[in-house]
Amino acid sequence: MEEVPVTGEHLTEGTGDTMLQIALAGLTVGIDCRYDYLPRQCGAYVTAGTPDFVVRVDASDIAREHTAEGEATAGYLESLAAYRKIGRALLDYDAMILHAATISFDGRAYAFTAPSGTGKSTHIRLWKQVWGTRVGIVNGDKPVLRFLDGVLYAFGTPWSGKEGWERNVRVPLGAIVCLGRGAENRMARISASQAVPRLLHQILMPDDAAGAEATLALCDRILSCTPVYRLACNMDPSAAVLAAETLTGAGRPPLKE
Repeated sequence: MEEVPVTGEHLTEGTGDTMLQIALAGLTVGIDCRYDYLPRQCGAYVTAGTPDFVVRVDASDIAREHTAEGEATAGYLESLAAYRKIGRALLDYDAMILHAATISFDGRAYAFTAPSGTGKSTHIRLWKQVWGTRVGIVNGDKPVLRFLDGVLYAFGTPWSGKEGWERNVRVPLGAIVCLGRGAENRMARISASQAVPRLLHQILMPDDAAGAEATLALCDRILSCTPVYRLACNMDPSAAVLAAETLTGAGRPPLKE
């Protein structure tokens, strides 16, 4: 179906005749699609089999996204609405979506969370500059965190931000880092009570009371087993060195000749 910029008069019901199935966080998710944006976005995640759950997006869902996003294509807005519905359904599987740029480093995932525009992508680029191939991308914007057999994993998703950084992988989560700008690089571990208000601004909070309660309970569980750090940093590569040393004890990389 052709995509057009969405204004009020374009919010009509689509055909709804495409059932997309994707592998997401160890689950098979069905998405009832009306536009071709989602199938293209989710190409690396397409799978077969019986879905664990199905989400459907109608014109009213797209209209709500249009109100929040301003002018955008109908397909893009459908993708946002689907992501929100998937986020709500994931709570039934001990999983949630976090707004974070997430990397893998020496076998562990590290999620850097902050408001948009803070510099998450810039910080990840510093890691890649300093540590090279030891750094892998999990997701650049919206990974899923899910408990499986008592282990908390970070999963890649197709919702990966403007850079398109994503891989369909799962990596045990080593830590969450609340990122902020600073003239000098400083990093310290913070308590769960200090982490809660920072994380609540970066998670997908459902509108319904049951979903909100489940989200808060899952946050408590995540914070009970996951260290959280506060990192104030600049755009110098030394910020990535400090972060890696603090999180993993990694030694400084050799000087480049």
